[in-house]
Amino acid sequence: GSEAFLILNAKHIGVSIIMIPALYFLYNITYAVFSTPAAQFAMTKSAGDNQVGAVGQALAAPLEILVQDSSGNPVTGVSVSFAAAGGGGTVVPFRTATDAQGKARVQAYLGTGAVQTFRASAGMTMVTFSARLP
Repeated sequence: GSEAFLILNAKHIGVSIIMIPALYFLYNITYAVFSTPAAQFAMTKSAGDNQVGAVGQALAAPLEILVQDSSGNPVTGVSVSFAAAGGGGTVVPFRTATDAQGKARVQAYLGTGAVQTFRASAGMTMVTFSARLP
């Protein structure tokens, strides 16, 4: 019915309960609809990708991401998690927030793997950085 259509198209985040009265069917029908917000930003690598470094040493440049809204403006205060994804490296700190320029950065240290990968994520958005040993 039209009641379900209107509720499903509402901009509501969370749980919506939809009940279609018995007027349309033999019995009342109830559905729970779960919705989550879509990402309101884009995250891109802005510095630090494809570096070469030594085992246990910090890379020369920090891993840095840029978060922008749909109009290209920097977004301040977005919590970004960084992690080593392959090669045995580490990052410090593992979580930080974007600054006034929409940037978040961490220092990466290489592990023993020939190829290293690091990931930055915020909400459902993720980017991957690469680094390698000489």
